[in-house]
Amino acid sequence: MVRLFAEVLRQPDLRVTDNFFLAGGDSIAALRLSARIKATFGTLVGVNTIFQHPTVRQLVDQLHGSSTAGALDVLLPLRSGGDQPPLFCLHPAGGMSWCYSGLLTAIRPEIPVYGVQARGLLPHDEPARDFAGMVDDYVRHLRRVRPHGPYRLLGWSFGGTAAHAIACQLQADGEDVELLAVIDAEPETSGSEGAQPGLREVFLGLLDEFGYDRGQLADVPLRHDRIVAILRGQGSALAQLDPEHVTAIVDIFANNLCITRDYRPATFDGDLLFFSAAAEDRLAVRPETWTPYITGHLDVHPVACGHRSIIRPEYLGGIAATIDKRLDPPFPAA
Repeated sequence: MVRLFAEVLRQPDLRVTDNFFLAGGDSIAALRLSARIKATFGTLVGVNTIFQHPTVRQLVDQLHGSSTAGALDVLLPLRSGGDQPPLFCLHPAGGMSWCYSGLLTAIRPEIPVYGVQARGLLPHDEPARDFAGMVDDYVRHLRRVRPHGPYRLLGWSFGGTAAHAIACQLQADGEDVELLAVIDAEPETSGSEGAQPGLREVFLGLLDEFGYDRGQLADVPLRHDRIVAILRGQGSALAQLDPEHVTAIVDIFANNLCITRDYRPATFDGDLLFFSAAAEDRLAVRPETWTPYITGHLDVHPVACGHRSIIRPEYLGGIAATIDKRLDPPFPAA
């Protein structure tokens, strides 16, 4: 297992106590490690297991009885240990929160980190029917981990809109929201209310989310089977998911575009920490669009990258460090 860690991370001097993510791993590297473990030991160790047991010693103890299913649950523990209030990370439009694993290198270990993922990734689930119902469902899941505040929320893209809505709902329930952080997201969607997104719009948006250059696909017919094949291609975070899971992600993305078309945000009573993709080749989300929907200070931090790349580990680490500093000194243990 030490050798597999070293090969995937390209770091020869690793010990059995080294943490995969603190040593430079991310969700894509975790998928590669999962594949290497299966090829070497004949046992499937799911990405969720690597999130929860990130050292060599811990993973060896988990070689039997592991599965991939837990990595697609609504609540994904990226790091469940720690005695501080957890940071809850809301999924982008595609529904998966694996991308937030890059936070673990800079968020102090005393703070648990949970991904919140969309309904519909697993066969027995259906995507949310409306945005308000989705928010209520996610609040219930958050309360299972932490029944009462303070709450800490983060979201990228669609997840930023969802994080703000959840923060407003928690405050309406009388709870304290200590942190609301948004990564390059808009408070409300543009376009016609209730309009059904076209299939090409869905496909291109989903490819954007997973880092594909839509410019290379301008003349390519985008059929459902082709999109599934592209998303499962080499280097994708979805490369080792079954085709039905990737199909579910396509459906979830389309559904999330629909349920937010007529959504109008409430007002959050507090500050908003905003990370803006500030690459010159892209019209960045204008941070001031959040001003009508908060009562406190809009704290903007530009990141020199595009919307798609802002969630990559090389940028997410800096975002995590800013969030961690914002939580310093740490809130007393509950």
